[in-house]
Amino acid sequence: MIQIMNIVQMSVQAGVLIAAIGAVRAIALYRLPKTSFLALWGVAVARMLIPFSLKSQWSIYNLFGRQVKGAAIPEGGYVTARAGQTAMPLEPTAPSIPQLQALRLGGMAELVFVFAVLLVRNYRALRGAVPVEDHSVITKWREEHRLFRPLRIVRSDSVSSPLSVGILRPRIIFPQEMALDQEQTLCYVLAHEYFHIRRFDTLWKLLALCAACVHWFNPLAWVMLILFNRDLELSCDEM
Repeated sequence: MIQIMNIVQMSVQAGVLIAAIGAVRAIALYRLPKTSFLALWGVAVARMLIPFSLKSQWSIYNLFGRQVKGAAIPEGGYVTARAGQTAMPLEPTAPSIPQLQALRLGGMAELVFVFAVLLVRNYRALRGAVPVEDHSVITKWREEHRLFRPLRIVRSDSVSSPLSVGILRPRIIFPQEMALDQEQTLCYVLAHEYFHIRRFDTLWKLLALCAACVHWFNPLAWVMLILFNRDLELSCDEM
């Protein structure tokens, strides 16, 4: 049976997954293919973004539910200290659910706004990038590495190291001061960025960032984001 989960359940399950993946990664980082860790991080991101799960009698939440069943006291209820005494109203000592939801949504909205502003600024800074033309090595490389999407190779003084950006119209960007006369190094850099583009890594980075923003209150969400980005780079180097 499909069960709709709340944000706390999603975050707890995702936290357990992230901790488990981190432990496996620490033990087997240089023993397993790096793409295997990307698959595991993909499962964690899916758990953080998809509010559905298969209900089972062996669920950890069902176990906790049985342990506390009958022990909960509704907000605004009454508690009696001893028999014969007057029932005293129970004052709530924790923030109400709407207040917690407002805090969570407010933090998420603020993070989304900050990252959106940074993204727009970065794209504006790259508007002045100059296309790389009439370069024999790059021309030959482009002929051997075809894509279904239009690919541009440019240079910009706004970056300090090679990178790739874009999803539908990707670009490989070289620093302005980078020497393009070392053929072997240039081919390695192009291959690295090519794998990023071919796998739509920019899209996966955005999804992981969205997951971290949704679960900003969970420190393990930010651990996931950092390790996921590192494994993207390591897997491209490996490929």
